[in-house]
Amino acid sequence: MRELENLVERGVILAAQGGVIEAEHLFPNQSEPAQDGIDPQGRLARRAPEDELRLCAQVLDAGVPIETLEAQVLALAVERSRGNLAGAARLLGLSRAQLAYRLKRQHQQEAD
Repeated sequence: MRELENLVERGVILAAQGGVIEAEHLFPNQSEPAQDGIDPQGRLARRAPEDELRLCAQVLDAGVPIETLEAQVLALAVERSRGNLAGAARLLGLSRAQLAYRLKRQHQQEAD
């Protein structure tokens, strides 16, 4: 119980006066910023980090079709993993089967 009290105290001290206590106030030594927050309806929701939002804005501004973008990302992952599909899948956060499916679908689209 004392640990919980200390955690809440730390949050109160680190948060702005009258502000909201966020996860980074409760866990200041956390290596990555929290990616979850509360949405306007009061539910837990994922918040995209600023870097991801900037990247998405750049992609939209560039006008690159999503199929082209996916093909380029898949090719780069395969290149970086030196042709190792399991390694490329790990880079992309996919299973090897998911990556193989996407590559097969891409090649079918190119053939059409």
